[in-house]
Amino acid sequence: MNDNEITKEIERLTAEGINLLLKIDNLKINEVLIHSLDYQNWYTESLAIVRQLFPERAQEFIEFYELKKTSDDFNLDCYTIKDFFRGITFTTWGGKEVFDPKNSFRINFMQQIGILNSLKPLIEKKLSYIRGLLKAELYDSEIDKARDLYDKGFLRSAGVIAGVILEGHLNSMCENYNIIVGKKNPTLSDYNEALKRENIIDVPLWRHILWLGDVRNLCAHQKEREPKPEEVLKLIDDVSEFISTSDSAFDLGKI
Repeated sequence: MNDNEITKEIERLTAEGINLLLKIDNLKINEVLIHSLDYQNWYTESLAIVRQLFPERAQEFIEFYELKKTSDDFNLDCYTIKDFFRGITFTTWGGKEVFDPKNSFRINFMQQIGILNSLKPLIEKKLSYIRGLLKAELYDSEIDKARDLYDKGFLRSAGVIAGVILEGHLNSMCENYNIIVGKKNPTLSDYNEALKRENIIDVPLWRHILWLGDVRNLCAHQKEREPKPEEVLKLIDDVSEFISTSDSAFDLGKI
């Protein structure tokens, strides 16, 4: 199931939950049992999605339906949806209800619907995080290739690969921060300028990325002088470190 299908499923279940709540709200207390099966189906489907996308709130979702309790625990605070469909109420010695069971059901059900609906913004964040992890693994693999080429003496090829990785990562940073670069075919320098403009990177880092870009260009163009081994090695090492540190910042800020 892709992100669009999951979003539609959440929207469907949210709408079904609200419709079911309105139906039950218009019934007498002794008539609600006919919708118990409808609720059970809704609960099972919704809980599965909550467990998949936000397992931290699954137990909270469950407890609006049922709580582990003893006979001494029966009070308004632990009245659940399961109690409601079982017809459990609290009355005084005179037979007067202590509280409105339908209102308690309404509150609990709305909480569940709210938890379910709150998952929609998380879908893209979770998928972005997964895409970031996959991209980081790809970068690690490419960095290893650059190091291998460097060790074998292919300095220009090693530098070009490191430069491509750096440019791709700067592009990803702009996408993650919703920065519009403003050019049809932006370059490493364009991404660098855009990130500095939005204060994502500071001036010293901006200048260092410019230098890394110069080393990359030196490796890419045969007419330039030969790149020095120490320049290419620093390009590879610094690109690797920059990616690892900025990825950590994304993890903390985005998820």
